[in-house]
Amino acid sequence: MHQIDDLMNPSVQSCPYGLFTRLRDQATVYKMSHQDIYIVTSFDLCA
Repeated sequence: MHQIDDLMNPSVQSCPYGLFTRLRDQATVYKMSHQDIYIVTSFDLCA
């Protein structure tokens, strides 16, 4: 998998939609490497 930008980066936070699209395409469940945070990009996976 390609490197995913840090969600906590101010430039990503100012416009996170590109990152969200990449995450949905590449990793529907993604663990941020430097934090103990999982990002789930599909509502169907949460329901």
